[in-house]
Amino acid sequence: MARYQLGILEAFQILDLEYGASMQEIKRRYRMLAKEWHPDSSKHPNAEQRFSQIAMAYERLIQWDSRGRPSPGQTRFEYLRASAKKEAEEKERKAKRRKELLRKLRLKKEKAEREQAKQYRMAFGILILLAMLYFLSVQFIDWYEEDQIDSHPASTYASIVAQEPYAVHFEFYVNGKRYVDEQRVGFVRNHNKGDNGLPIKQDDRFLVNYSSEDPEYNELNFNQPDLTTFNRYISDAQTDLVELFTSSFGRMNSNDIEIKTRCVALQMFHEFGYDSWADLRYSDESFLDNGANNSITYGNFIEEEAFDKCFENCNVSVPLEVED
Repeated sequence: MARYQLGILEAFQILDLEYGASMQEIKRRYRMLAKEWHPDSSKHPNAEQRFSQIAMAYERLIQWDSRGRPSPGQTRFEYLRASAKKEAEEKERKAKRRKELLRKLRLKKEKAEREQAKQYRMAFGILILLAMLYFLSVQFIDWYEEDQIDSHPASTYASIVAQEPYAVHFEFYVNGKRYVDEQRVGFVRNHNKGDNGLPIKQDDRFLVNYSSEDPEYNELNFNQPDLTTFNRYISDAQTDLVELFTSSFGRMNSNDIEIKTRCVALQMFHEFGYDSWADLRYSDESFLDNGANNSITYGNFIEEEAFDKCFENCNVSVPLEVED
């Protein structure tokens, strides 16, 4: 980088002379100031810096005088051009420093983002792994229990003794010994429901399959209720039939209603199984609340040709339309 050249006007100002002073005045002024500010004789803290400025100004004026003393306008232009060049160079240096700083910040940010993404991927991988391990462990436990039951099959009836959302507690007896266990179930409308889609109530009884070697391995079969529970299912279905199809049963006396609704309910069970009763029970339920039995499955159910046959086989008029 070129050395900065002191301007003529600035040089005169440093020596405290009017512009255009003679060389004799310049030399005399220089000797006086040099003697005053020489570091060896001056005790001023800035003596060395001031002496250096005086010497630079003196050398610049000697150079200027040797060139024939150019006009003030020309020297002023040179001074301004030098200042502009210096300012441009400083601006360029600042721009480069800023650009480099931004580059480093960008690299640092990209590095941090890569590290964060790496941590996210690692955390997600760990979650997936834990979920897989949990799923596999549950599957293994279920498989092992099923294998124990299948290897030494035995069955009896168990009674529902307590409930909580999504779980039922039941008891059964083997050789006079009481066993108590619990099983996960579905939950809808503030009550539990079994695999057959129907509500579970206190004291309901269902077949429980267990291992004769160790009854602690067991599983309720909601599709095999005892006779009392099955009759409750029928009674609930009869109530639903009367409420849903008043045009078919509304003009009957109570005795005929009991006989005809029981007949239709049993016909439905014969044709469609427990799902038919569950569709009646949850005919106004949304799909989001009950994915297995809801207003959609109910609508599909009553569109079945066999649905009409259930009424016809019992000499009951077929509902002409869906009733509110």
